[in-house]
Amino acid sequence: MTGHRGGVTDCDVSRDGERLLSASEDKTIRLWSLERGEPIQQFTGHHEAVLSCCFSGYDSELFASGSADQTIRVWDMRTGCLIRSLRGHKGKVLCVATAVDGPQVVSSGEDGTLRMWNPDGGMQIDQEGHMKKVLCIAFSEDGRYFASGSADASILCWNLKEEKSVLLRGHTGEVNQLLFTRDLILLSVSSDASFRLWSL
Repeated sequence: MTGHRGGVTDCDVSRDGERLLSASEDKTIRLWSLERGEPIQQFTGHHEAVLSCCFSGYDSELFASGSADQTIRVWDMRTGCLIRSLRGHKGKVLCVATAVDGPQVVSSGEDGTLRMWNPDGGMQIDQEGHMKKVLCIAFSEDGRYFASGSADASILCWNLKEEKSVLLRGHTGEVNQLLFTRDLILLSVSSDASFRLWSL
């Protein structure tokens, strides 16, 4: 599938497996039909490259995007309209993720912080747990945990119910991707040419 005029930086598949979101250096997000392999809609508004996108786990008609313009944007696919623009990071927004059981959006940035945003756009958490930029975020399927991976080779696993975090160390390179399994095993992938499994 082609359509963007710049490099594709991220993608996400809807829970029903029928649609794909793609983010691009061309400052746009595109919604695709996986069955037809064709674009359905294009979303514009970011002023710099869009670095991350994700469907809402709470409402399948919403999605979030994060950009090098330091904003997070929440969009409605039914209308094609921007719902709100969130600003707080002091650098590029590198990753966005949404909770499975609620409307919260978590963002991570080049500034080394994590931010959680509540439904009305207010900020709930501004956490500086990492020493360098935060490259990836993942939510567990039950919504109890989310994890963040950093260029400082560390992982922070957050227990949202107890509002505390655990630092996981073992990698010697940037942590580039995280994934929770259904039985709460955390998989991490690093530029040190390894992946690790962590039991919670």
